[in-house]
Amino acid sequence: MKAINVIDDGHYEFWELCRNNGWTNDDYEDFDVLSMFEGDPDMIRINGQLGFFFEYNGTIYYYFDEYGENVDKILIAFFEKRIRKEYWEGMQSWNYFNSNNAIAYRGGQGYSYSIFPIRVVS
Repeated sequence: MKAINVIDDGHYEFWELCRNNGWTNDDYEDFDVLSMFEGDPDMIRINGQLGFFFEYNGTIYYYFDEYGENVDKILIAFFEKRIRKEYWEGMQSWNYFNSNNAIAYRGGQGYSYSIFPIRVVS
């Protein structure tokens, strides 16, 4: 599994993925990366900064302004351990997500998010 920050190194690869899957008809020059994360994306919060991500065919595509490889490592570890998910009392609220380093995950479907503390999943 690999992770690609679509802001920098993965912008072209991400555009190709979106174009090939029919998710956008935009030319590369007109492609708005952030528009692909609209709606109810999976989210990661680190040190008060919010980012968005999704996994497709073994690659995690994420939009996060900073933290480079640290976000890669956190998201890869999250997906490798997600199958053995546990419920953490007191951590299933938006108050927890908004005030801690955490992941809000719904897997691109449904209406409910599960909140995962990064200190547990990383």
